[in-house]
Parts: sequence; structure tokens; C-alpha cells
Amino acid sequence: MRFRVQWPEWLRAAALLALLAVYAMAASAQSSTGGSVAGTIRDAGGRLFAALITLKNTATGDEIQVLSDRKGNFRFAEVPPGVYAMRINAPGFAVWHAESVAVEVGRITTMTAQLTMEAVEPKWKARQRKTEVGPQPALTDNLDEGAIDNLPSASGDRSAAAGLSAGTVTPAVSQDESSAGPGGVSYRGLSPMLNAASVDGVDNTLAFHAQMRGTGSGGYATAQAAIREFQVNTANAGAEYGHAAGGLVNTVTRGGSNRLHGEAAFSDRDAAWGAGNGFTTLTEQDAAGAWVSVPYKPVDVRRVGSASAGGPLRRNKLFWFGAFDRERRDFPGVARANLPATFFAAPSAQNVETLAARAGLSDAAALTAWNTVLGDLAGMLGSVPRTANQENGFARLDWRPNNRSSVLIEASGMGRKATNGALAGATETYGVGSFGSSSTTTGTALGGWTYTWRPSVVNSARFAWSRERLAQMASKPTAFEQTLASAAWGLAPQVSVDRAEGFAFGTRTSSDRRAYPDETRQQLVDGVTWIHHKHAVKVGFDYSHVQDVVDGLNGQAGAYTYASLLNFMSDLLAPDSCDGSTTGAGVYPCYSHYRQTIGLPDWSLQTEDYGVYVQDEWKLTRRLMFSAGMRYERERLPDTNPAVANGAIPQTRYLPQDRNNYGPRAGVVWDIFGSGRTVIEAGAGVNYGRVPNATVYSALSLTGTGAGAQSYYAKPLDVGAPPFPYVFGAAPALSIVPQAVYFDRHFQNPQVMQGALTLEQRFGRQTVVSLTALGSFSRELMKIVDRNVDLSATGTIHYTVDDPDKLGPLQSAAGYTSRFYYKRLNPAYDAIYAIESETNAKYEAGVLRLTRRIGAAAMNLGYTYAHAWDGNPAESALVTESGLYDPQNTSLEWAASSFDVRQRIAGQVVLHEPWHLKKWAGRAFTGYTLAMSGEWHTGLPYSMQTTGSIPALACSYEQWLQSGEDCAAIDDPGVITGSYVPVSGLGESLDGLGGSRLLPWVGRNTYRKPPITNMDVRLAKRTSITERVSLEMMAEAFNALNHQNVTSLETIGYYADNSTTETNYGRLTYMSGSASTTGSVASAFGTVTAANTSAAYRQRQLQAGVKLRF
Repeated sequence: MRFRVQWPEWLRAAALLALLAVYAMAASAQSSTGGSVAGTIRDAGGRLFAALITLKNTATGDEIQVLSDRKGNFRFAEVPPGVYAMRINAPGFAVWHAESVAVEVGRITTMTAQLTMEAVEPKWKARQRKTEVGPQPALTDNLDEGAIDNLPSASGDRSAAAGLSAGTVTPAVSQDESSAGPGGVSYRGLSPMLNAASVDGVDNTLAFHAQMRGTGSGGYATAQAAIREFQVNTANAGAEYGHAAGGLVNTVTRGGSNRLHGEAAFSDRDAAWGAGNGFTTLTEQDAAGAWVSVPYKPVDVRRVGSASAGGPLRRNKLFWFGAFDRERRDFPGVARANLPATFFAAPSAQNVETLAARAGLSDAAALTAWNTVLGDLAGMLGSVPRTANQENGFARLDWRPNNRSSVLIEASGMGRKATNGALAGATETYGVGSFGSSSTTTGTALGGWTYTWRPSVVNSARFAWSRERLAQMASKPTAFEQTLASAAWGLAPQVSVDRAEGFAFGTRTSSDRRAYPDETRQQLVDGVTWIHHKHAVKVGFDYSHVQDVVDGLNGQAGAYTYASLLNFMSDLLAPDSCDGSTTGAGVYPCYSHYRQTIGLPDWSLQTEDYGVYVQDEWKLTRRLMFSAGMRYERERLPDTNPAVANGAIPQTRYLPQDRNNYGPRAGVVWDIFGSGRTVIEAGAGVNYGRVPNATVYSALSLTGTGAGAQSYYAKPLDVGAPPFPYVFGAAPALSIVPQAVYFDRHFQNPQVMQGALTLEQRFGRQTVVSLTALGSFSRELMKIVDRNVDLSATGTIHYTVDDPDKLGPLQSAAGYTSRFYYKRLNPAYDAIYAIESETNAKYEAGVLRLTRRIGAAAMNLGYTYAHAWDGNPAESALVTESGLYDPQNTSLEWAASSFDVRQRIAGQVVLHEPWHLKKWAGRAFTGYTLAMSGEWHTGLPYSMQTTGSIPALACSYEQWLQSGEDCAAIDDPGVITGSYVPVSGLGESLDGLGGSRLLPWVGRNTYRKPPITNMDVRLAKRTSITERVSLEMMAEAFNALNHQNVTSLETIGYYADNSTTETNYGRLTYMSGSASTTGSVASAFGTVTAANTSAAYRQRQLQAGVKLRF
């Protein structure tokens, strides 16, 4: 089903007029493609005057000329990154030369030229004062060509180094490639979904999942040998940057030159050379019949080959460049239980008796059945064959037909297939048949034209077309899973068995999606930079059209969730044999809940993003520079389809159109003493994020009607709840009602107000120390709220605590009381999720940085002390549930952000030998490079959670006859002597709402994971074979210290169940790791269950490589 953006005629005319107005004003392009060179010319007496300045690219021979003004000021705008030679001519003065003037993307290289009379020595060594952030103060990091070539990269994706910048954090979580934004980097405590990425000035973001293109299957979109440099912008970008409330990663690619140049490289990484992982184990049965975990070191072989070359097709005019990467990886995964020792432990006598009562067996037969099912479950664990193959290609042509024009034509593509590789962690708490296979294909074509109208006016235009397709298919099911496969879909449902200790098997909800999405983007960026006296004026626009095609549903095969192994075995052996508490015998299903989405699988939607901006960079004096700008941007969402909109839910008939996204930006740079050594930079601005297209897709497709997709959530006490393992093939009986999703009418795009103040001190020529105070306040962040809850119909539930050793945080002998939600406003629907923008966030940080860019020791190190708070905004692009605990007490949500890192040290160091030797000593003892990159930071916060049955109050039969389900609102605790009627809550949370499963008396994010320490090291030796050919041998160690970085721990603190003999009562059993009063063994809260299993953090790995340069 298609959803298109419809433009009224008057709006099209207005857009055309606006476009013409922009050209009439001489508009600007994104400076994400180049840098600037600026400076002052004077003579020996300090007098300032005009001169002709020529800047020549040493690689391509391109020349650019400008005239300085009468006060000696000059500036080159939009200069492609590279190394340049500068020449200054002035009547009566000697020609002034400067060699090796480096230009970096997004930065200004400032120069001071002191001319002498013609009779004096005609050549002077350049005095390059510094390379600094532009006059819009920003917190940025640049990795140039040298750093990219020298630094180790564990993932192979050079952009991963963005995670080492100040104000960032890479969550240490296991990688599920189906999730939105896997492995993303958080900037200033915000969700990775708010970031943006660009390559050569055009968008490199997958709009559907709000993640960098090419990363959805663990790969990367751009051939690594094609990357020249990239810039990481953490805060305070100029007005030309938009559509990102978080961070921005801007990549610039390599091009050809007048000399044939290139490289060929090969690297080999083998797990046999590295360390083992203590959490990688296999579950086996020993001679005595007990299930035990045995250490296991799986194969992990990664071989990567790459080649690149470039040169002239016509000297000084036409250049070519090409690059190719190829990766072959064999890395079997390990399917395991979260805590196998407790999950496969012998059952308690009480559990055996309960199973016997439910299944109608003797205790001996129940024990035999228990052990048989354990064997079936263990048979779905173990090693999983897994491979990943990837190819990247890149080609670029640069044509300079004359001194005023340059043309860029570029194409790139990537293909990646991962057999059983949709789950990419070293270990996964899924069965061997649940890993799934993934494939990713990306392609981009880009054309650019830069035209110099006159030396002070430069126009740059770019148009790009790109496409990316993500797909996931289910793996071959095991024999046990085949017995559960449904006739409707031919696939077994996903079955989650005690996720605190166990694992999930069957068809993962994110599998069996042929295109999720198939996304096409067309983008146009255009504008001009105008240098006028002391002003550098930029005015520009960008426009992007995105189409997403979706083929597949999330959870079509169904998903059952069981709170305990006992309940799963009960439903497997005797479906519908539990009572309302899921602790005794009865006539209800034993699962906690069941989910499934059915209906139309094919969807198409289109969105449009556009922005216009103006910015003036004004050099008030030689020591003071000021910038001010304004950016307006808008994300236009598609119109809804009347055939799919739900008349019973009027909000589904429209999507919001946020039109008030005006972002002012301002900054000042003050060179205090005029020497360029002590500088104060200050800046502030307003940025806006975009809504992920997956969120838009959720609202368009899940309207609750049969014309779209229908999402169902069934509880054991619901009439018509399916018996395990039944899966709906079509819409179920009317007793099971669908969920719905809509946008709040007043929804706004995320807004971030940020500011920074920096004191920078330069020591010597290339050593800089800076201190930055950074802050941001975020408004209108997205959150999901269930609005189909009758807030006026609430009961009270009293929880007793089972914690005989007093180890948990709940110590009150009187117990704890909570609201209890049980009633829908509109009983024709289950949850109706509103996508709202009512959440705030706050970030404060101090950053100390040390930078040294050349010499025997080059380094970029930073220490950050920060604190991030938020109101629990949504962290997934797809709408599946609400994260709110209690809509009548939202103060519970305000806490430390899930990305809050209090202290962090991170950076890179590159060391070269300081000596200069010749002949045999030079060949043996020179050419060495030791490079290190790494981080240490305090642990991320997490919340104590609960598991168990959905809260259900037990009413006496007399109360139920009097009040119906409203008997739950009668706060009259007492013993029920006769029959009872259970009244179910709406979901799993302790208050029955179905939102967050935290404990309100403990709070959100009140615990901390252990600190993270990671260091990668590379030792290289370069040997010259000829004058132009060299060979480099490399040895690398990733996580060289082999630190155990925790990627998963036990967050379940209490097991909740219901009372069937007392009204308004439930019980919370602390998971201490020891036997509870019920006789069952519970996992220990806070127990580490996995370390070094994510894409970002692994155990120590060793790699050898070789690179030939020419």
C-alpha cells in the first residue's frame, strides 16, 4: 500500500519562488565537502595591503586565486581537502611561498604572511599559525588521512572511531542487526537515532531505521580505502548542517592526482591467535546426567583484502580513482541460555508437584517429562555455523575543464550476505534455529559541480541517488521447532522461556522480512559562499526525497513469552492448565503474553526533507570573529490513506506536519593576545532531529483496521486467548482485539538547544590544550504512551516481599502498594499507542583535550566529566510498546539517561621513531609506527526490572457479581474462602499498565554496569622498495589488555506472581540466587551473563597485515 506526499498547487508555486530567491541571493553549499584558508598579509613594519594569493593543489595542480582586501585580509572558501602550496605576489615585494599548507574538511587553516622588499631573499618559510575549528565554535574531531592509515580498527569500519570523540558513548550491548540503529554512538546522552551522517556532502543515513547506511547487517557502505578523512561534530554545528539533533559524522573520499598512486592490502585475523571468552560455553550432559557448561573457543577467521589506485586521465584536468574491499569471515556463533547453571538445574519438588497437577501425571512421570523437555531445549543450544561475505566498490572522476569549474562524478556500492548472521554477537541467548540470515545491498551515484563566479563567490551543487535494501530470512528450524510450526505460515513462533535464566527459540519476530526496508533517496544540495571584505556569507538549501518499500511484518509468525521454565513445560505438555496466577493449576494458558502481527505485508511510503539556511561569518577585528546564522528545516510526512485510516480512532486519519523548526546559531572566536596561542570560543544554537521513517510506517500501517496490518496482544485471562502453540492465520475472533498506533496532533520534531564555551591554549607549534564547558537541553523528544487506559478506573494492589535473607532493596515488612490499571477506555481495542513529543533531556559536561598533530608523537586525547538526564524517551524507531510506567506519575521517568557516562578518557596516539638513520641502520631501525586508540569510561546505568505473570487481582465471586471487572477497584484486602474471579491488568508492569517493568520504589536507572576499558594497538614497519614503492608490515591487537567489558548482566530483580486466596494482593520474590520459599532456584540480580560479545567489544584478538603502497 502506498502513501505519497501530496503538494498543493500554491505550495509548489511558493517553493519555486523560494528557489529563485535563493539563487538571486547567491546561495551556499554545504561546507561538509571542503575547508578554508584565510589569513593576513603585512610587511616588516606591520603595514597591511592588498596582494594576489595563489593556492595550488600539489596533487592535482589545481590553482585558485584571490585578491586580499586593502587591509591584507584574504580567504579561500570551499577548498577541497588536501595539501597545497601558497604563493603571494605584491608589487615591490619579493614573492612569498608556503609549502605543505594542509586543508581539512570543516576547518579553517589560518596563515600570516610577512613580505619583504624585493632586494631581500625572495623565499620565506611559511608561518602557518594554526589549523582551527571554523568561526562557528563547535566541538569537533578530525581524523585525517595519516590517522586513518595508522590507527587500528577492530571493526574495519573507520567511522567507528567516532565513538572515541568527546561527548560520545558506544553502548556495550550485544548486537541484534534487526534493531534500529545497531551499534550506534550516542552524542550528549541522546539516542543514536538522532544522529546523521554524510559522505562528500550528501546524506548517508538510512531514514527508515535512523542509522548510518550499510551498518544494518554489521557492515559499512563506503570502501575503506576510499576514505580520505572524516569529521565528527559533537555539538554546535554551523547553520549549513541540519536534520541532526545528535552528532554528525562527515566523510570525505579520496580522488586522483597527477601521479599514479595506490595501495593493496591484506589482513588476516584468527581467533586461534587471541584469547578465549569465559562466557562462551556449551551446555552438555555429564556422566551423572547433570547439565553442565564447558568452555568453548569457536573459530573466528576474518580475511580482508583491499586495493585502490588513482591517477590522471589528462594532466591537471581529468583524474580517476577507484577502490575495492572484500571481506570473508567464518565466525560460528554460540546459542546459549542466559544462566545455564540455574536454568538446567534439577527442579524443586514443588515444581515437579505443580507440573504433575497441571499435566495430570504422577510425580515420577512429571520428573521424567521435565528431563525430556530439558533435553529438547538443550538440543537447540550450541555452535551455529555462521559466515559473512562483503564486497565494496568505489569509483570517482574529477574533471576541471577550466580554472573556474570542477566536476565530480562518483559511484559506490556494497553487498553483504551473512548466513546465520542476522545475530552477530559472539554468543546469543537464542536457539540455533533463530539466528536468521541477513543481506544488505547499497548503491550510490553522485554528481557535483563547483563553479567560481569570481574569486569571492563560489557555487557548489550536488545531486545524489542512493538505494539500500535490508532483508532477513529465518534459519532452518530444528526438529523440535518443526513440531511447533503453524500451518498458516510454516514457521514456529518465537518462544521466550524465562529470559532471566533461559533463552528464546523459534522464528525471531524480526526474521522473515524480504525488504525491511528497500529505501531509495534522491537529494539535491546547492548554494554559494560569498566573501565580501570581512564577511563570509553562506546561504543555501538542501532537498531530499525518500521512498521506503516494506515487504514483511514484524512478528508475523507469533511470539509466546513464558516467565518460567515450569510454565513453558506446563503449556507444552498440557495447554491451558494454569490458574490466574500462573503458579497453580487451572484452565488458563500458562504464558505471560502472546504477540502477533498479521495482515497486509507490503507497504510503500514517501517522505521529504528540506532546509534553507543563511550564515554570516564576520571578522570584526584581527582578533575577533563573530558568526550568526539561521536554519529552517522541515520533514514532510506523507498523507494517510483513507482506506486504512480508522474511523473509530480519528487520530489515525492524519500525520503531523511540523512547520516551525527555526534554528538560530551564533558564535564568537576571540584571539585574546593576537598571537593565536590563547583563544576563547563560544557558541550556541538550536538543532532539530527527524522522525525515523519506521515510526511513520508504524502509524500508517497499525491503525487497528482490517485494511492494514493488525497487531495483537493476548493475555492468559483474555477470552479467546490462543492455546500454545497456536498461531493466527487470519484475524482472530472478535474477543481478541487489535492494537493501534497514531501520532499525537501536536507532535513536534525533537529540538535541542546547545551551547559551548572553550578556552584553547597553544604550546609550541602543534600542541594544543583546550577546556570546554558543554551543555544542551533537549525538548519534544519522542515517547510512546498507551492512551487507551481508563485512568479513572484504578484499583490498588498490595505486594508482599519474599526475601528471607534481606538482600534486595525492598525491605518494608508492611509490603508495597501500587495503582492497578485494568480497564480500557475503548474495549474494541487493546493498547492504542500515541506517538508524542513530551519528553525532555539535559546534558552537562566538561571536556579537557590535548592535541598534537605532527612530529614523532601525534595524539588526540580527551577527558570528559558529564551527566545526562532524561524523561525516558523512545529508543526504538518501531512502535511496539510503551516505556512509561505510570501516566499519573511521570516523575518516575526523570532519571539518569541510559547513555549517561560520568567520566571518560578516550583518544588516539601515533608514535614514530625520533631518530634519523641512513644506510643499513636506516633500513633496519626506521619506518616504525606504534599507534594506539582506546577508551576508559564509567559504567552505563540500568534499571532493576521484574518478570512473572501479568498482575491480576482476585475478586470474590460476590464482589464480581456486584461490580463486574470494577471489583478490582474495591480496596478491601481479605481472604477469599470460596470461589474467586481474577481480573487481569493490561500488561506485565507491576501496576498492570503494561509499560516499563521497573520497580517504582527503586526507580529508573539506579544501578551501574562495571566500567569499560578497551585499547587497540598497531605496530607497523614500513620499508622502501624503490623511491615510489614501499611495503608495510603490520601486527595489531584489539582489546590488547583483554579487559572483561560487560555486555549483558541480570537485570531482573524480582519475580511477580498473584494471590488466588486474597483480594488485592500479589507477591514479589527477590532473585537472590538462592532457593525461595516456593522452592524454586532464582538467578542473582546483577550477575554478569556475558562480556566482550558485542560488535564494539570483544576479547583480545590478534591480526597480521601487509600493505603495498606506490
